[in-house]
Amino acid sequence: MCHMEKIFPPSCFDIMEHLPIHLAVEALMAGAVQFRWITSLHTQQLRYCATIPRVEKLRYTSSEFISEAITILAIGPNQCARSYKACIVNGFRFRTKTHESSKTTQNSGIMCKASTMSYASVKDKNPIPGKVTYSRVLTDIIKIYYANNMEYLLFRCD
Repeated sequence: MCHMEKIFPPSCFDIMEHLPIHLAVEALMAGAVQFRWITSLHTQQLRYCATIPRVEKLRYTSSEFISEAITILAIGPNQCARSYKACIVNGFRFRTKTHESSKTTQNSGIMCKASTMSYASVKDKNPIPGKVTYSRVLTDIIKIYYANNMEYLLFRCD
């Protein structure tokens, strides 16, 4: 069907050509229709079905292993997130600039070393690996939530 769509314009097809193909894949992924009614409890399941073109198609057609974590990340985060003024990660305390403005000790600075490939000049054809240091001031700490209790902290910096 997809090969035909490349040759003929989309106006030549209606929903009846697509139903047999897409319903079979949907039934394989999500199960029987009575278990897929749209309610507030099933919004995560609807997001899961939306990942069929990226990740889920690869899980069923490719011989490569795709982890559960990658599948959950492909679904996307939940709609709710939390903002924090301070947090502790791996024993290190981080505070936002506004939260520590009245404190005697300050720890809103963030430094990160990233590995990158760089060129010595414009004419150089051989990139060399190197480390680049980034330093910023922390302005917001946001925790985002995914399915299966996965959560990540994001640091917004100036």
